Amino acid sequence: MDLVGRFSADQFIVCLSGMGRAAAAETLQAIRQHIQEHAGRSAGCSVTVSGVALAFERPEDLEVPLAKVLAALNSGLITAQARGRDHVMVVDPPRST
Repeated sequence: MDLVGRFSADQFIVCLSGMGRAAAAETLQAIRQHIQEHAGRSAGCSVTVSGVALAFERPEDLEVPLAKVLAALNSGLITAQARGRDHVMVVDPPRST
């Protein structure tokens, strides 16, 4: 099941099931590009989009508390934005312990 949710004023979470790290990176890049093209056209100017993804590839990754998952996403987003405009990346999920 895929889900999209608003995380804060200008941050959204997209949950895409059944993807490994490589597929998540490719999908995240495609989402970034799509948003930039459509939002830029609507706004009449360029739009900057940064993003981060977590790939849960091991069964124990699913046992990580939500607070740790959100903290890892937030930290990853800060890193992506620090690396420059329009940067997206996949980060490792936090450990459950």
